Amino acid sequence: MIYEDVIKPFLSEKRFKHCLNVARAAEKLAKQYGADPEKAKVAGVLHDITKEWTVQQHLKFAEEFGIELTEFEFSSEKLFHAMTGSAYARHILEINDDDILNAIRYHTTGRAGMSLLEKVVFIADFISDDRDYKGVDEIRKWAYRGLDKVMMEGLAYTVKDLSKSNKPIHPNTFGAYNEIALKRVKGEKVVKASELCSKVCEILENKKAIEVNYSCVKDVSVLADYFIYATGTSNTHVKSLAEEVELKLKEKGIYLDRREADKYGTWILLDYADVIVHIFTEDARKLYNLEELWDKVRSEPK
Repeated sequence: MIYEDVIKPFLSEKRFKHCLNVARAAEKLAKQYGADPEKAKVAGVLHDITKEWTVQQHLKFAEEFGIELTEFEFSSEKLFHAMTGSAYARHILEINDDDILNAIRYHTTGRAGMSLLEKVVFIADFISDDRDYKGVDEIRKWAYRGLDKVMMEGLAYTVKDLSKSNKPIHPNTFGAYNEIALKRVKGEKVVKASELCSKVCEILENKKAIEVNYSCVKDVSVLADYFIYATGTSNTHVKSLAEEVELKLKEKGIYLDRREADKYGTWILLDYADVIVHIFTEDARKLYNLEELWDKVRSEPK
């Protein structure tokens, strides 16, 4: 089924384009973070399918399909479409994938315990190309640097925006925010960046990494305070080094923001916000030569 054709009769041209933009953003984010790109695209296309229904249409559909509206949903008509849209996808379009249905259902409020796909669609709705609210560029900047980090930004924006207007805030939104905030309180800034850098170097050396070095770049880069470089003896060793860093830091309550790898398994990047770890094979390290690049940047006159 071509869902773009399904939603078009329901929506204005502006809303239709928004759905396509969200679908594209969701697909891109899914590829970045390891969610299913096709599911992300479907949820993105369908997320606003009932957005332009009248209140009467929402209420009639809710009654027909047994959707229970809480006092928070009744207090804000803008929340209706997430519930009826998910139900429409299930009962009318016969989509039975709960992850897609929940991504549609919670794309507005969020909730505690969101799946990866739910987070991807939530953020895609925030950063789609047609969005022009104040602060969107900042949220777009964070979108590909760590999913929980940008979720915090998006949820904080929602809470602030609603509270400024003296509007009620759905408990699911608080649940989503508090879950991520508590996780980050446990892990973020447990150690200073310099201490974290030293700890990561120690972990890598204990796992027999070769030539473990670092660059202090806090005065010349907004990306991080430290870049760490290490070499593995094989693709398998590179992978095991990355896994060891993640495991040992997680044991200390320090959580990864972002993980990337090239398709050949010769370079893995671990992003801990203030500290970014690069683990290479020998050939990849020589090819990219990041140490020399950043040493050159640091030595150039400001």
